[in-house]
Amino acid sequence: MIPIYLHGPLGDRGYLFKQFSQHLQQICEEHHAHNRAAAFVFILHDLTNPALMKALDDPSYWAALDEISGNVLSVFSVHEALVQRLHRPRDESVRSIRDVTEKGQEFAESYFGLPDTRMPALLFFQVSNNLISDFALIELEADTPDKAFNEIRAILSACADCLRDSTGRIIRNPEESFNRLDRKLLQIRITRKAGGLFNRAKALMDLLTLFNR
Repeated sequence: MIPIYLHGPLGDRGYLFKQFSQHLQQICEEHHAHNRAAAFVFILHDLTNPALMKALDDPSYWAALDEISGNVLSVFSVHEALVQRLHRPRDESVRSIRDVTEKGQEFAESYFGLPDTRMPALLFFQVSNNLISDFALIELEADTPDKAFNEIRAILSACADCLRDSTGRIIRNPEESFNRLDRKLLQIRITRKAGGLFNRAKALMDLLTLFNR
């Protein structure tokens, strides 16, 4: 898990958004070269997703997601600043959150041609030969901090697992690793859809049972 801050100072972790956006491919290639990641993820969120923002601001949740992603996935998330945002005027807090939202949208549009991305979402992508070679988006559905954390944890865990072969070795080849990711994300979408259909069918059956009593 790697924070992208709108403001400094940074300490020894993360990047400033300007630095990150100007040198994205170089940063990712460095992660490849030092075996820090086999693929990359950007967490997109906006003002309408306070549950996700609270989850990402929780140090315990952040540490757990960092452990899951490990040296398999580099996961980037935009934050306002390294300093805490306590006791701020409400208008200023809303404005700072809006800045975070706009930077996420700017990133999705400028690099991936996604001007109207539905948020929140996880944007998986790959970099090869200093170019963005592939990307895939999966929307998030949770509406509480705990559920948001569990949803991201489940997706990142499944994707990190799919980037290891039968011996546990991490797949470092950019094309093969992203193909594995793409198949796993498709599987997650299909499972979600099937679960949604089942829940709707169950609700209908429960309703019919009430009328037949």
